[in-house]
Amino acid sequence: MAKEGSVAPKERINITFKPAIAGAQEEIELPLKLLVLGDFTQRVDERKLENRKAISIDKNNFNDVMAKQELELVMSVPKETLIYSKTQLLPPDKSRPPERCRDEKSNKSAPP
Repeated sequence: MAKEGSVAPKERINITFKPAIAGAQEEIELPLKLLVLGDFTQRVDERKLENRKAISIDKNNFNDVMAKQELELVMSVPKETLIYSKTQLLPPDKSRPPERCRDEKSNKSAPP
């Protein structure tokens, strides 16, 4: 439940519950919890499903969990190969060397 006096940000999802017990007027805020199942590593795991443990992810451990999964995304683009691994994800303009970004901004006709 939300702390008394706290204000939720506009982008937050608020789920509330109004109990229908003997005229109860209390509105209870429920936490948003998601369960995501998937094969995100694309690697063989010989363990049986019942022997695997769930990984709890929150805003404090997200980067550590992603790094431990050793995920990689390799993309080929004309004249370049960009390799993203672990938590090295960068915004699009930051994915190229700074000098190339500067060249493109100063010369709008340069290829992306």
